[in-house]
Amino acid sequence: MKCCSYKIGVIVEIMDSSDGRYKLITIGQDPKDIYTFTRLVVGNETLIGYISSEETNVLDDNGNVRREKISATPPEGVAYSDYYGDQFM
Repeated sequence: MKCCSYKIGVIVEIMDSSDGRYKLITIGQDPKDIYTFTRLVVGNETLIGYISSEETNVLDDNGNVRREKISATPPEGVAYSDYYGDQFM
């Protein structure tokens, strides 16, 4: 495992991702309240960078992510997605 984060709570669900590359662990501070849930993603992928939610035209004509849209550090003050090559989290 290359990266890990966690939140205190009760494990609600453990499942495989649709492609089988990741384990998805759902943790809830209150298992009866879906709004307290956090999903932990566990896998052996290496984080390549971050893509801001404010970016436009992220994909090129072939459907690949434009490298200039990837930041080495998390953007501040905006939502962003982790980028793992061909997978966003």
